[in-house]
Amino acid sequence: MRWWVWVVLCAAGAVVFAGTGLGGPFASVAAAVFLILLPGIALAQHGVPVDDLGDHRPGIYVTTILGLGLIALVALWAWPETFPRPDGEAGGGDWFGWSGSAMGLAGASAFLTAGGLAISYAFRALGARLGWKETELVHAVMPVTRGEKWLFVVLCLAAGVSEEIVFRGFVPLFVLPWFGHYMLAALPVSLVFGILHAYQGVHGVARTSLLGLLLAAGAAMTGSLLPSMLAHAALNLLIGLVLGDSLLNAETGKGNKWT
Repeated sequence: MRWWVWVVLCAAGAVVFAGTGLGGPFASVAAAVFLILLPGIALAQHGVPVDDLGDHRPGIYVTTILGLGLIALVALWAWPETFPRPDGEAGGGDWFGWSGSAMGLAGASAFLTAGGLAISYAFRALGARLGWKETELVHAVMPVTRGEKWLFVVLCLAAGVSEEIVFRGFVPLFVLPWFGHYMLAALPVSLVFGILHAYQGVHGVARTSLLGLLLAAGAAMTGSLLPSMLAHAALNLLIGLVLGDSLLNAETGKGNKWT
């Protein structure tokens, strides 16, 4: 699909959102960008060539970090004044706060992290059985040098915060009036979140969608984005820097040699 088609669909989506009373012009445009335009860009980049991509990893990391920061700022700016609770009622609590203990926050985050790892290893087992392979692009963007690893850490933290603000916070809360319950709104949003990872292949989209749904469940159960932010960042760090050999090379049994 040509790029301008996605722009037209995005504009149409913004008109529908605003026309049905979901939000004002800015919030409606932001939601349309997150739900329509960004997935379209991700699908267009699915087949990007990986030749010599390794030479540009630091630049890719930096650009992605800046992009994540931008979408988080847009989501925060467009966030409604009254935040709905996970049950859909108005006047909800502080999605960026935590009313429990530090141990409770650590426990909730660890539980979500463990669930995310379970999903990842379940897809690894299915991949070994069904012949699924991680795309060349997935392997190509993994950090190799020490400097790349440090940048990758920053990227993981940025993704953990920014993507949770957008895809477990602003977007499902924005469309919540259409669905009546946070988790129902999180279903299509999690699919969109999966499509944003189209570079991982079809099974990667399914895997990331389930991970997004798990993180949304964490937000719904706790009424806070903090556990999902911490778990998201932890999963990225563990999979990217610690468990990459076993998770990304299930079909070959070969590991990535990082120096």
